[in-house]
Amino acid sequence: MSIYECHDPNLLKKLFKNESETMILSYLQGCEGRAYVDHRLYPQSAQIIVGDFCFFGGIVHDELLLNACDNLILVPQDESWARRIENLYKEKVHKRIRYALLKKKNSFHQIQYKDIIDSLPQPYHMKKIDISDYYELLSHQWSKDLCLHFENEQDYFQHGFGFVIVYDNEIVAGVSSYTYYHSGIEIEIDTREDHRQKGLAKCLGAQMILECLNRNIYPSWDAHNPVSLHLSLQLGYHFDREYEVYEFVS
Repeated sequence: MSIYECHDPNLLKKLFKNESETMILSYLQGCEGRAYVDHRLYPQSAQIIVGDFCFFGGIVHDELLLNACDNLILVPQDESWARRIENLYKEKVHKRIRYALLKKKNSFHQIQYKDIIDSLPQPYHMKKIDISDYYELLSHQWSKDLCLHFENEQDYFQHGFGFVIVYDNEIVAGVSSYTYYHSGIEIEIDTREDHRQKGLAKCLGAQMILECLNRNIYPSWDAHNPVSLHLSLQLGYHFDREYEVYEFVS
C-alpha cells in the first residue's frame, strides 16, 4: 500500500461532504493546506493538513495515520478513526476535548462589541497588524501562531488580517486570521502570559468580530479549552458540541 499527495481538492469532497469544519473548507476550496490519499484518482481515505490540524476522512487507513507529524493535532472523522489512532499510537498521544460552536450569523451585535473595545484598560492600546508587527509576532513562541500558517507576508496581507495590543511599546496580545476560506476566517487569539486575566482577549475578540462583520465574512471560532469556550459565549457565540482530538505527548 502507498499514499499519494492529492493535487485536486475536488477528489476529496465526497469524503468530507458533511463536514462543517472551516479548516477542511480551507483545503477543499483551494485556499490553504495539503492532503494525502490512498489512491491518486479514486481515493477512499484521506488526510487533510491545515495549520496545526490533521483531519482524517473516509475509510480508516494506517499509512495515512502514520503520515502525521508529531506537532499536529489529529482530528478523527468518526469513532473508527479515533479508536485506530488510540490503538496505533498508544501512549504517544493523549485525547483532548475541544468545543465546536454553532455558526449563526445573526448572533452578533455591533453595539455590544464597540462597548467591549472601549473597555480596554489604559495604558494598553490596540492597533491593526502591520508588516513590522507581522515579523515581531513570528519571532515569539507565544505569538507565532497568529501569522504562522500563511506562506509569507504577501500571503498574510492578501488573505489575513488582525490586531495587536501594545503595552510600553511591546506587543502583549493579538488576534488574527489563523486560517481562511472563501466566506470567513478562523480566529486565533494569544496573550503573553504576564498580561493575561486583564480582559485583553475579550477586547481583541470583539474587535476581530466587528472587523469581520464590516468585511461581510464569518468569524469562525473553535474553542480549545473551557476558558476559550466561556469567552466565545460572552462574545455572542453558541455552543454546538464537544469533539475529541489527539495530541502527541511531548
